[in-house]
Amino acid sequence: MSVLPLLLVAAVLAADAGFGLATDWLEGHPGLVALLAILPPIVIVLLVWLRCSVDARRIQAGRFDVLPGAALLMRVAQMLVILNAITIILLLDWLVIVRLQLGDMILLDELIAILPGLGGLFFLGLAWFPLERAMAIRHGASVRGPLSFAWSQFSIHVLLLLLPAMIILASIETIEWLSSPQWGEESIQLFLLVAVVLVFLATPLLIRLVLSVKPIEEGSLRDRLEQVCTSHRVRIREILLWRTGGLMINAAVVGMIGRLRYVLLTDMLVRLLPEEQAEAVMAHEVGHVRFRHMQWLFLVIISLVLAVEAAMLPFNEQGGGLLHLGILMAVVWIGLGWVSRRFERQADTFAAVHFTHDQVDEPGSGVTLEAVTRVVGALQAISCMNGDTTHRRSWRHGSIAFRCNNLEKLVGCPPDRLPIDRVVAWIKCATVIVGVAALVILITMSPGIVPDA
Repeated sequence: MSVLPLLLVAAVLAADAGFGLATDWLEGHPGLVALLAILPPIVIVLLVWLRCSVDARRIQAGRFDVLPGAALLMRVAQMLVILNAITIILLLDWLVIVRLQLGDMILLDELIAILPGLGGLFFLGLAWFPLERAMAIRHGASVRGPLSFAWSQFSIHVLLLLLPAMIILASIETIEWLSSPQWGEESIQLFLLVAVVLVFLATPLLIRLVLSVKPIEEGSLRDRLEQVCTSHRVRIREILLWRTGGLMINAAVVGMIGRLRYVLLTDMLVRLLPEEQAEAVMAHEVGHVRFRHMQWLFLVIISLVLAVEAAMLPFNEQGGGLLHLGILMAVVWIGLGWVSRRFERQADTFAAVHFTHDQVDEPGSGVTLEAVTRVVGALQAISCMNGDTTHRRSWRHGSIAFRCNNLEKLVGCPPDRLPIDRVVAWIKCATVIVGVAALVILITMSPGIVPDA
C-alpha cells in the first residue's frame, strides 16, 4: 500500500479550506491549467514505459541487475505524478476550475480534481508491465494481461487507502450539505467524528470488496497460524488468502476490533515460504495487534497535528496558509514515518520472543539465537522474493538490513526488558503529553474561551 493517494486527498481538503495560492496570471485560462494537469503525467508514463521496455529485453537476456534501478525509477515517477497533481490543485486553482465547470457536487468535483494523479499511477502500472511479463517468461510462469496487471497494482497500492479516504470526504460533504443553522457547530463536528469512526471500523469490509481474497484452506498451515493468534489471545475474524496473481509476497493485518479484524497473506507468500517462516510473518502481524500499533499511529497523527497548530498560533495572523500547510504535512510525514519504523521493530521483536517462548520453558530465559534466525530468515526471504535489496529503505518499515541487524542484537536479552519496548513506551508517553499540552494551548488561546480579566 502507498500513502501517495492520501496526499491527493489532503491537497483537495487544503484547497477547499482556502490554503491554495491564488494565481491571477492564469485566470481565464482553464484550458492551460488542464493541459498542465494532464501533459506531465503522460510524459512521465511514456519515459517510464520506454525504460521498462529496454530493461525487459535485458531481463530476457538474464540481466536481473536492472531491477533495482527500474524500481527506483518507478518510485520517483510516482512521486513526480503526485507532486504535479498537488501543484495544480494548490498553486493553479485546479479545484476551483473544476467546480466552475461542474459545480460543487458531493465528491464528483474532488474526484475529477485528483483524476490526473490517479490516472498517472494507473498508467505507470501499465508501463511496468513489460518488466513483469519478462520476469514471468524467464521463470516459466503464466503471463497476465496488461490491464489486469495494472488494475491489480492500482487496487493494492491506491484503492486500499483511497477508498476509505474518499468515503470520509463524501461523509463530510454530505453532513455539511444536510446541516442546518439550528444544529450548531458542535453537533456538526460530532456527526463528522462519528462518520470518520464508522468508516475506520468498516474499512476491513471495504478491503474485502476491493481485493481478491478468500479464507485460507484448512490444513497444517492454517492450524499453525491460528495457534499464533490463540497463544497470544488475539481475536481475528478470518485469515484470508490475498490472491495477487503472484505479484507480491506480503502480509497485513486490518481492523481495530476482533469482529472486524482480518489477517491477509498473499498467495505468493503462502506458496513459497516454508510454514515456519509463514508463522514468523503471522507472529509479526499479531505483534502489531497486541501492541495496538494501528490505534497509536492514529493518535500520533492527531498529536502531531495539534502540536503544529499550537506552535503556529502566533503566526496565524501573518497569513502564509500554504507555508502552514507545508509545515504541517512535513512534520506529520517525518514523525509518522519515524514512529512507524519503531513499531515495525517492535513487531519483529515480538515474533522473535514468540519463538523463544516455544523453545524455552524456563521463565526469564533470554531471546534465543534460533528464534532470531527464524525471523531474520523470513524477512530476508520476503525481500529476496520481492526483488528488493535488503538495504532499500522504506518510509514505513525501514530497510530489511537495519531490521535484521536490530534482531541480531536481541540474542540473550530478557524478553520482558527489551530496548525497543522502552523506546515505544517513551513514544506513547510523549504522544499523550504533547497532544494534551497542545490541546490545552489551543483551547486557552482561542478567542472567547478564557474571559478577560
